[in-house]
Formats: sequence, structure tokens, C-alpha cells
Amino acid sequence: MTRPEHGRPGRVLIIDDDPEYLESTRQGLAREGYEVLCCEDPRVADRLVAAERPDVVLLDRHMPMLSGLDVCMALRARVENDLLPILLVTNDISLEAISQAVEAGVSDFVDKSAPIEILRLRVRTALQTRLLSEQTERRVDEQRFLARHAESLGASLDERALLREAARALERFDISSLCVVLLSDREAPRIASYGADPLSQDPAKVRELLELAQAELKVNFDPDELIFTHESFDWPRPVGRPIVARVLRGAAPRPRAWLCVELSRPWNDADVTLFEGVVQQLAPPLENARLYSNLINAHDELAETLRKLRQAQSVIAQNERLANIGMLAAGVAHEINNPLAFVISNLNVMREYGRDLGQIVRFHQQGGHKDDLTAPPTMDPDFLLADLEALIQESVEGANRMHGIVRNLRSFAHQSGGASEEVEVQSAVESTLNLLNGEMVGRAVVVRQLRTVPAVRGDRGKLNQVFLNLVVNALHAIPEGRDGRVIVRLFLDTSDVVFEVEDNGTGIPDHVLPHIFEPFYTTKENGRGTGLGLTLVDDIVHQHGGRVAVETEPGHGTKFTVRLPARSTVPMPSIVLHPGPPDEPHGVAVFIDDERFLLNAFKRAFSRVARIRVALGGEEGIRLLEETPDVDVIFCDLLMPRVNGIEVYDWIRTHKPALVERFVVLTAGANEDRFRAFLEDSGVRVVNKPFSVHEVSELIVGFTRGAVGGGVKSPFPQKG
Repeated sequence: MTRPEHGRPGRVLIIDDDPEYLESTRQGLAREGYEVLCCEDPRVADRLVAAERPDVVLLDRHMPMLSGLDVCMALRARVENDLLPILLVTNDISLEAISQAVEAGVSDFVDKSAPIEILRLRVRTALQTRLLSEQTERRVDEQRFLARHAESLGASLDERALLREAARALERFDISSLCVVLLSDREAPRIASYGADPLSQDPAKVRELLELAQAELKVNFDPDELIFTHESFDWPRPVGRPIVARVLRGAAPRPRAWLCVELSRPWNDADVTLFEGVVQQLAPPLENARLYSNLINAHDELAETLRKLRQAQSVIAQNERLANIGMLAAGVAHEINNPLAFVISNLNVMREYGRDLGQIVRFHQQGGHKDDLTAPPTMDPDFLLADLEALIQESVEGANRMHGIVRNLRSFAHQSGGASEEVEVQSAVESTLNLLNGEMVGRAVVVRQLRTVPAVRGDRGKLNQVFLNLVVNALHAIPEGRDGRVIVRLFLDTSDVVFEVEDNGTGIPDHVLPHIFEPFYTTKENGRGTGLGLTLVDDIVHQHGGRVAVETEPGHGTKFTVRLPARSTVPMPSIVLHPGPPDEPHGVAVFIDDERFLLNAFKRAFSRVARIRVALGGEEGIRLLEETPDVDVIFCDLLMPRVNGIEVYDWIRTHKPALVERFVVLTAGANEDRFRAFLEDSGVRVVNKPFSVHEVSELIVGFTRGAVGGGVKSPFPQKG
């Protein structure tokens, strides 16, 4: 009988102390084609089985040196003998003897006096049983192997990890190389090789494999566009063994992967079958990895598109804000030109008054009299002094008006970068209406019904945009020739701050109303609107946790209502100012700025409250601080050429850290991100230009007398 898996006849080992029985049995089995081994000494049976690996053992039960049952138990003690058929040759077939033999591990019994034909039949049956057992065990092992392989493949969606796992699994087949050709939706075909040497180093083999892959995948490869990858495995180098190749077919109609292995030993049918199972298991995970990669790429592209859309939306929103500011330019210019005109006029008059007063002073210094020929022009000094005070008061009022207009305008042009802060809604609404004074003239009467309301948490610049857009829309909704009336209300409704704008304009037609918040939807003629005003209003209000409602009656007017969640705030502590400046200057105040005239103004305005030291620019300011031992307070501009305010602050923090809490920023605006970040992070005190002389004086006095300490005084929202 032939053992297909070994390629040799069945090998039978006979262990018996009877030479005649050994010889007769050997001859009887040899005639059937078995390879027969004989052993008279049972003590060497264990070593003989390990060396010769018989397929069946015939074992005599009764032997003088060692019984057959002892030999059987010794053989069964080895794991490799679990499936070895052991036939006990005996004349004792009693129930007790059979029970002992089975317990010792005997597979079957043969009557020692039975004809040789019976023995041959028992041996043939034992061999068949062993073959079936080995096949069953092998298939169970293969199924366990495939199950572990499938589990490993299912744990990843990464293509490289899947191929690496497949390479580890194929090590079972004693291969010398693995090559996988992969088609991609987004890049050139990739050839992944595994083994001792990279495939890319063997152009002849690359051409050979590409010809095979092209035929199977139905594509043509350009060798110059291929992407090669390689992972080293400790496999024997290829020696020209046969190649086994397969197409990996997934759910997609068109195959997208091809695999081949180079053998280092011949395969049998079981190897081929198991290899097919490995290939079939690999195809679906590779397809899933490809789909997942496509999904990730699509997600990244979508995220990039979304980022660009948000960036474009931010630009459009800023353009809309700037467009509104441009629309207000004429009105703002009118509002500024009025006070500017009388301030300039008053300054010219004050210059003439100064000349007259100078003549009067010089006249009296020279001891002149009224009837002197050198008497000054007939100008009443009392009138000059009284009118001069009025001129100064009017000019200060005009400058304050211009300051307010610029401050309101800057709040709209300023971008906060999404920073959240406590927004005083009433102040924001009033700023909006003040900016619109020029736009309102001749269009409508604006009625303000503004009540005191709590602050809301949000972005002041964006909320200003909401208020501006709604009021401008209301003004534009009033047709020419109609007595326009716009009512702006602000009040608290339970926990909501409510802002309403109601007009007596044309109203919104029924077919237009559902579309008013859609982007780029506008009923205005070309060039007069982007169609984004109400879209931005709706987006901004929702970003602040609020909602927008609209009521309209075509032909009679419209009312927009904005509701924002109120924020309960703790009242700001009252500030106790020092009762007036001292009689004599006390302490040292340093002013650092790049504007020479402003430094002169500092010396004139604050010389009564402190000894003033000034420096033109940051470099001179650092030198002044090095030379001045005792400094009570430092006022420093932010935006200066060469050495800016941040660099001055950093120098102080390194060389004179005790002055850090006495550093005050004087700024006309910090629109650059680095300056805003500095003000937010450092927590320095900030005084905005144009400044209040009284406020700065009291601040100087507070520092010189120790009434002012450190702490965060930046007007910008702090990071939290």
C-alpha cells in the first residue's frame, strides 16, 4: 500500500521476541508491498519508532523483558505518536485484557493465531484510519490557520498592513518571494515586493511579472510610472522555482490586484488548496482598504473645500462689512467735516488771539500807558480771555465728536478673529445709529427706544454687522417721496436681549419672503447688493445662540426681531480716583513714542503731576530706562519702527522686571495679530489714543503714590 503524502509504501514495525513469528509475518506483509521492520528487543522500541517513523506498529503483548502494554504506554507518551496505529498481537482476548489494552493506548487487536490475510486486512484498515485522521487534523489546522488569518486581516483597513499580514501567512508555504500589483484610482500602479531582495533591482523579472499581470488585469503598464515598495523578509533567495499567480477578485467588477509567489519547494494539492483560501481571504479586505482610502481622500478633499469655503465666506463677510463702511463714507465725512471745520477755524482765531495777547503782555512789561504811542491795538483783554476759553471748549468738544466717530467706525472695520467678549449691546446699537446719521438724513426719521439691557457674550464686530445691516435694510426699504419712519427698539424679554428694527417701507412680497436668508438672493438691481446681508445676519445670530424673526405686510412695512441670550454679569467695581494732582510734581513718568509732537504734548499736559521723561522711539526709550534709576510708570506706544513696544516690554521683563507691572501701552489700535496676541497674553494696562488727559493724570498719580498695582487691564478678551 502506498502513502501518497510520503511518496513511499506503508512502513510496518513488528515488535516480538519470537524470531519465527517475526520472519513469517514479515514475509506475509512484504508480499503486499509493505516495508517491514522487525525488532526483538522491546526496550529499544521507543528509539526505533522515533528514528524510522513507521506507519503501523504490531506489538506482542507478552515479552520477557518488557510487556507490550508498557511499550504502548511509552510510545503514547510522545505527542508525535498520537495518531500512530498500534495493533496488539495476543492470544488473550478476554474482557479484562481488552480493557487493559485500551487503557494503555492500543488501537486494535490481532489474534496471534489468525491467518496472515486477517493481519493484512487489519494493517490496511489501520493505515486508512491513520490517513483519515491525518487529513482531518490537517484540515482542522488549515481552518484554524485561515480563521486566524481572516481575523488578522479584519483588524486593519490599511493596505500596507494587510499585505504585510498576507506575507507572514504565506511563509507557511516556504516561498522565496511575494509580489503584489495594485491598481489605484488616484495614483500610478504600485508593485509591492516582499522577500530578501527588492524586485526593482531585477529589471528582467519586473518585465516578466508585468507581462503576466497585464494579461490578467487587462491593463497596460508604463514601467516609468510604476511605484515600487519593498519589505524585507528572511526568506531563501529565489532560485528559478515555479511562480504561482492569482488575480484577487473583490466585489468590484474589475479586478484591481494581482499576486504571485515564487516557490522554494514543490507544492502538493493541499498546499495549492490552502493557498487559494489565503488569496480569497485577502481580496475583500484589500478592496475595503481601497474604498476606505478613497473615502479618506474624499473626506480630506471635502475638508479642504470646506476650509476654502469658510475662508471665502470670511472674505465675503469682511467685504460686506467694508462695503457697508464705504456706503457710510459720505455720511461719516459729513459728520467729521462739521466739527473739523469749526476746530480749524477756532485754532486760526486762537492763533490771532495769541498774537494780540502777546502784544498786550509785552506792552505792560515795558510799563506802557494807554496814551502811549506804542499802545497795542484796541482789544479788550477780558474779551480775549473769555472768548479764548470758549474757543478751547468748543474745539475740545469738536475733537471729542471726531474721536467718537472714528471709534465707532473702527469697531466695524476691526476683525476680532472670533474672540468672545462681553458686549454692551446698548453701546453697540448707539454706535451703529451714530454712524448712520449721514445715511438717515433725507431718508427717514429714526426713533430710538433703547432700554438698558444686560451684556451678551459674543463678537462685538459681528454683532455690529447685524445691527448695521438691519438698520440699513430698513432705510433702503423706504421708497422716495414717503415720510420714512424707522423704529429701533432694544429691551429685555425674560432671558433674551431683543433688538427690533421696524420700518414703514414697501414690505416683502410673499414670493420673496421664503428666500430672504438664502445666500446671494437679492431683489436689488445689479451693483446695489450682494445678497449676503441677511444671510450674514442669520449666520451671526445663530453663532451667538440667538434667532431672527421677520414680520412683514407688503406695502406697509417690515419688522425684524433679533433675540440673543442675555448674560448675567457682575457689576464693575467703582473706581476711586485720587483727589486731584499734587501741588508739586511727584515721581517720574516715562513716555516712549515715535511721534515728536505727541511727546511735546505729554510734557505740556502732565508736567504738573510728575517729572516727565520722553524718548523718541523704542531704542531711545531703552537707553533712557537704562539711565533713569527710579521710574514710577512707563507709557509706551506699540507700533514704532525698528524697536516696537513689545520689544521694549521684553527688555524690561529681562533687565528691570520690577517695572513690568508699571508698563502701560498707549495705542491708536492693534490690528495686527501679533500685537493683539501680546495685549491678550501679557495683561498689560492699555490707554487708547486719543486719550483723556484727566484719565492719564490720575493713572500717573496712582502709580507715583502706590495706589495702582499690577493686574490684567487689557481691553481685549482674555484666553480661557
